[in-house]
Amino acid sequence: MQKRVSWSSQHGYARTERVSSEIQRIIAASLERLYEGTSSEDVATVTSVVVDPDLRRARVYFDHISADLSEWLKSNRVRLQAEIARQMRIKRTPLLEFISDPAIESGIKIESILRKLDLGEDDLADQN
Repeated sequence: MQKRVSWSSQHGYARTERVSSEIQRIIAASLERLYEGTSSEDVATVTSVVVDPDLRRARVYFDHISADLSEWLKSNRVRLQAEIARQMRIKRTPLLEFISDPAIESGIKIESILRKLDLGEDDLADQN
């Protein structure tokens, strides 16, 4: 008897990853269409979306979240969830949670440290 192989194992990604990717696309398009920030600080990128396996919650990561954007996201969370429900055929629309991406912040800290180290090497070269 042949073992049945699921679609996700054949293609290398699970349903939650496909749902995450689609939610990321919908939120990014909705932000572009609906959000009108007042400054360049208000422009943000959706870096990733992580959906729980039971699809009850989705954590939406941004490269940064300004105060204006944070307020807008809080007041429009239900509207964004409705947009997801309208565009996707899933039994349950996840509750959205908006988070500043810690990977971006870590990258900025590492870059700052590397720049300091690079400046130190330049100072040593000037002394020789």
